[in-house]
Amino acid sequence: MAQSAKSRAEWDTVASFWQEAIEFMKAVPPSSPNYKVARDRVVQYQRNLDYARSAANRQ
Repeated sequence: MAQSAKSRAEWDTVASFWQEAIEFMKAVPPSSPNYKVARDRVVQYQRNLDYARSAANRQ
């Protein structure tokens, strides 16, 4: 969706998806073998969220 978003509403939706993905990654417990990957994804997804919010504000 981020590839085709054009309106503020579409960018807001993209941002909400990234926010939800961040929350899912933060929910991975430290005991999980996927914990490090999840933490790395939080950083990556936060950048994507920041971009989506910025794009929404430009509309």
